[in-house]
Amino acid sequence: MLLSTAVHSPSPEGSRRRWAWHVGAALLFATLAVGGQRGLVAGLGDHVFFQELPAGNDCLLHVWTLAWDQHALATDPAGVLDANIFYPYPRTLLYSDHLLGLAVLLVPLRLATANPVLIHNLVTLAAPALDALALYALALTLTGEPGAALLGALLYGFAPLRFTADRCQIQMLAAWWLPLLFLLARRAIAHDRVRDGLLAGIVLALQGLTGIYLTAFVLPFLLLAHLFWLRRFPLGARDDGDDTGTDAPLQIVGQRLQLASGNVIDHAAVESYVADLFLGGVRRLHAAGHARPRAKAASNRSGKVAELAR
Repeated sequence: MLLSTAVHSPSPEGSRRRWAWHVGAALLFATLAVGGQRGLVAGLGDHVFFQELPAGNDCLLHVWTLAWDQHALATDPAGVLDANIFYPYPRTLLYSDHLLGLAVLLVPLRLATANPVLIHNLVTLAAPALDALALYALALTLTGEPGAALLGALLYGFAPLRFTADRCQIQMLAAWWLPLLFLLARRAIAHDRVRDGLLAGIVLALQGLTGIYLTAFVLPFLLLAHLFWLRRFPLGARDDGDDTGTDAPLQIVGQRLQLASGNVIDHAAVESYVADLFLGGVRRLHAAGHARPRAKAASNRSGKVAELAR
């Protein structure tokens, strides 16, 4: 409680404490990321993690993939999928994760060094901290509690799997896109900002270009969210009192969530609408399930009354 009060205080001292807390959390994430992978630090430029696979090492595969991506994008972007393997077959880059989203993100590193092993290892080293930071930002926005955000970030960024099975799966380690996607999507809905919606779309595209696994995990949930959204706000729906028929769902939500005193969005109302969006269908199904037995019982009673009348 004291921590929450200090972090949320609008005073200059509260602002300094808030930023000190955020910086401390970031330093903790960086320390844990390096400490958890300290065996890689000594050989950042010429070693990768060992992996017991009969067909090779996925770390080396991803070192080559990132190197090819950046080389092809700089010299022949149209032929990036025709990698220099399995000749003469075409589009051989698609035989595994192409990592194009990561390759684009890592262009600054490529400009700083031509060592593909170093580039790969730097991302591997930083990935748990970046994952934790992204989840920290999302959890802090949703809860407003720095302690809860820190706990969620630690669980997400430093799960044991990231330092064992996933340490040679850079497409799985780069899990910062998903929290950023939900963070930006929530901002787009809460504030009716096209910019945040476009950024959320870009983040989703980068996730899709980074790896198929996490993309495949999140797409069914996005589809479900859109189905509930369209059920709540059908296409062409109008806000009450508006005769134009042109209000988009985001505009309708924004209008309904405005405070009477001005154009400030009530975030508690946003959470209420989001909860209703996902739970409204469940409530209706639950109510319908209870209504059927009552209707059947009423029908039976009516039948018995009719028989007695005869």
